[in-house]
Amino acid sequence: MKPNLKYDSKLRRNSGIKLGWLALLGLTASLLSASRASAAEENDSIFGHWRAVAVLDVADVAGKSDAAARQLIGLCLDIEPEVLRFAGEECTTPAYQRTTREPARYLREQWHARSGKLNLPNPVTVIDAGCTDLFITDQSRMIFNWDGFFYEARRVEPVQCRALPPIRR
Repeated sequence: MKPNLKYDSKLRRNSGIKLGWLALLGLTASLLSASRASAAEENDSIFGHWRAVAVLDVADVAGKSDAAARQLIGLCLDIEPEVLRFAGEECTTPAYQRTTREPARYLREQWHARSGKLNLPNPVTVIDAGCTDLFITDQSRMIFNWDGFFYEARRVEPVQCRALPPIRR
């Protein structure tokens, strides 16, 4: 019996296309994985425990009173790759997307707030965690927004943080 050359070449061509798509999918998956690993490595410097040490300012619209905001001083902001926790609330799967911004403009446009009392560098590294923004000032100090209030936070050891039951945000 003679081989069907048309059928065999079509089969080989289709197999080649399938293998090409599989290779492309594999490459895409590895690039996404490398991108996530790179983003995680880029954010290694923020992971850990931070204590809110002061309320620096408030946006034009806030979700609590000044007195209620001051009660959160002393609580820890826990930043991990898969979750951000503060005041008994949790933000799951935070994005931690970094940008460099001019603080006065960014705060005015995004938070309807002023930058004067925050003492942010210009430009400032802003990390969008999804439920809040983190403003990096140096390795041991950051500013973050919670319910419209801007808190100064200092890096601390885990034993310096007390645990609160989580509330999903």
